[in-house]
Amino acid sequence: MKKIMLVTGHKFFAQSLANIMKTHSDLCSELHLTYDIKQAALDAEVLKADMVIIDISAATDALFGEVISLCGNLRKAAPDCRIILLIPGSDSECRKVAINAVQDSTIDDFIYHDASLDYLFAKIQSI
Repeated sequence: MKKIMLVTGHKFFAQSLANIMKTHSDLCSELHLTYDIKQAALDAEVLKADMVIIDISAATDALFGEVISLCGNLRKAAPDCRIILLIPGSDSECRKVAINAVQDSTIDDFIYHDASLDYLFAKIQSI
C-alpha cells in the first residue's frame, strides 16, 4: 500500500478527495494533506511518501519555479517517491511546463483538473 501526500492550497478539495479515497482502501494506506508548498518536501521526507500529488491551480512563473524546485528537492530527498502534478488543462503554459518536467524526469506524470476520479485512481495505482 502506498503512502500518498496531497499538496494543495485548496482545503475543500483536499478534504473531499481524502474522504473519497478513504472509501477506496486499495489506493493507499495513508493520505497526508499538506497546504503549504514550502513545507511539502520536508513532509514527504518525514512521511516517507511513496507518491506526492501537487495541485497547481493557477499558472504564474513564480509558482512554476517553486513547484519545479520542490519536485527537484523531492527527487533528491526521496528518489523512489513518485510525483504527479494536477494542472489546469486549459492553460497552455502549464501543459508545456508539465510536459518538460516529465521529459526531464523531474516528475513522473501529470493529470488535468477535469480528469475523472476513476482516471486519477487508475493513475495512482499504475505509477
